[in-house]
Amino acid sequence: MGIDIKETFQVRAPIATVWQFMLDPQRVAACMPGAVLEQVVDERTFLGAIKVKIGAITTSYKGKLQLTDVDEAAHSIRMKGEGRETSGGTAKASLASDACNTPVAVATGLSTRNTASTPMPSGTSP
Repeated sequence: MGIDIKETFQVRAPIATVWQFMLDPQRVAACMPGAVLEQVVDERTFLGAIKVKIGAITTSYKGKLQLTDVDEAAHSIRMKGEGRETSGGTAKASLASDACNTPVAVATGLSTRNTASTPMPSGTSP
């Protein structure tokens, strides 16, 4: 099963401030409900866990996140995440700015293989 999530939001801060924040995994994880940064392997590789709820489905993943492409000039970051209960996923964040606001666009693709991710018809059990 594949899920694509796209989200755009405004941050009331200059792009330089938001860019530095996006490059700090400790600060980003602290803003994500259910996310825990467990280990910094190197400046672009991180180990952690996240609890995800989509509709009636809640599951937890432990895995690795890698920053695969960091383009400072374009203020764009591409990431690849792999977790124990998924076949992996990708994410991209890009920033633009005016004097006081920075819109952040995030696109995430998630593929799941776990049967816990597949809703069961009511009245049935695994």
